Amino acid sequence: MNIKRLGICYPVIVVFAVLVFSGCSNIAVCPPDKQLGTVNFGNNTVAQIPYARAGTIQQTYRTANGNTITLSANAMASSSRLCVNQCTEPLQPITPNSTCEYLASESLSYVFRDNNSTIVIDILYDQEPYANSGGDYIDLLRVASKYAITDQSFSETLDLSRTIVGTASRLLNPTTTQVLNGTSFNNVFVAEDSVRTLYYSTTQGLVGFTHAGQLYSLQ
Repeated sequence: MNIKRLGICYPVIVVFAVLVFSGCSNIAVCPPDKQLGTVNFGNNTVAQIPYARAGTIQQTYRTANGNTITLSANAMASSSRLCVNQCTEPLQPITPNSTCEYLASESLSYVFRDNNSTIVIDILYDQEPYANSGGDYIDLLRVASKYAITDQSFSETLDLSRTIVGTASRLLNPTTTQVLNGTSFNNVFVAEDSVRTLYYSTTQGLVGFTHAGQLYSLQ
């Protein structure tokens, strides 16, 4: 009796297995990543990058009473990906496979530090999709300050292509001319939080910052 039952069930199991594996063969599999093109910084952005794209940059800043701090930064250029169309395989919930059709984009970073790294100021030129633009991409300037003591940071974002945008409800505040320790700087944007204020000029770069209660301006 048991042998007969096994004989009846066996073809059913075989049929079920065939159906399962034939169904699996129809599961969508994402194609490999594919580059669709390249997006370069716009002319307006290039005109507002005052630093060289290679090598080391050193700038000295002075307070009103003569104290100085020298900050150094290495230019770091890299390429990133702007995803246009993303594919995710639906039947892998734990570690889903995901691929992307993308545009290769530019990224340029300058991390300014003093000798002890107590002052870390990151200036990043980057690109990202423009919200609700239907595939348009914008160039962004991000100015960030990091505090070694508290391990906190804040960043501000400036859309170099269109309007001013910000992060965490903080906006870069544009001014035509900013006077720092008696020196005038043009085309300055101001980014600040409760600890530090940063002054960025589209023609001279980082022209000033506050540290330990003092204002340092570019010599």
